[in-house]
Amino acid sequence: TCKGGGEMVASEEAESRTMLFADVVAAPSTSLDRTVQFAVEPVHEEMRTLIEAAGGEWIKSIDTRAMASFRHAPEALGAVCEIMRRYHDAEDSGLEIRVGMATGPVVLRDGDCFGDTVNVAARIADHGKPGLVLTTLDTMTCLDEESRRLCRVYDEASLKGITGKTGIVQVVWDRRTTGMHSMPAEMMEMAAGMYLRTGGRTEVIEPRVRSFVIGRETDCDLVMDTRRASRKHARVYVQRGKFMLQDQSTNGTYVQPEGVPAEQTIYLRNESFTLIGSGVISLGAKPGFDAKAEIEYEVY
Repeated sequence: TCKGGGEMVASEEAESRTMLFADVVAAPSTSLDRTVQFAVEPVHEEMRTLIEAAGGEWIKSIDTRAMASFRHAPEALGAVCEIMRRYHDAEDSGLEIRVGMATGPVVLRDGDCFGDTVNVAARIADHGKPGLVLTTLDTMTCLDEESRRLCRVYDEASLKGITGKTGIVQVVWDRRTTGMHSMPAEMMEMAAGMYLRTGGRTEVIEPRVRSFVIGRETDCDLVMDTRRASRKHARVYVQRGKFMLQDQSTNGTYVQPEGVPAEQTIYLRNESFTLIGSGVISLGAKPGFDAKAEIEYEVY
């Protein structure tokens, strides 16, 4: 287990927590001065009230930054959305809020929290702009389906003190005020995840997936019990934030997006296709011919 500074702590056990860092920052038209700095304290007091009402634990505040922890990610998100709604209009106060959250093991000691999860949440908060709520893919997977639909892939970044790259997700708590209008169009189209449903099973594929293999062999990520499927029939991968389906089979793969007539079903043979919205993937036969070879997909 690591402390915030990276020092190992052998005698303490880590607990899973969602860590939250909320910064009070100047609105774009202002700059923090002593007058505005004085106004941060009552903002922190209201934050603390909202955080504790949602079941969170207020840890501390340092200058303009507040730190809190939650046992469950949905509670943290609920508190954050309420905080953002309270302070999204910066015209009067000259202040805005930016938030970073991360979920994972945390060491609790003397009323404070330590570990890589704490560091990631703090770094993500630094990464964001005023009005943004940013979190990790791990946090997103802890949310309910409705909350996941508020998430959009935002970036993949190397964070100081953290090994490897971290997938960062934006929570669209209010489309009018989160800066979505100023994001590049390709960023807005990035998917938060995808569901694959077949035979009563549901698989969730996250944007960080490298390769999700579909086929007849038992070591595939999604095993299909039909002779129409090749041993390694197709794979799903992510390219520039979009889910791609690549056929690598003998008999080909059919894709029928929702609303597309049967006669316009797309046939893939050693090709890739971008999956958007929802529809049906059928292995080795057209949709409607063999239910065991069909997979419903939904990109969100």
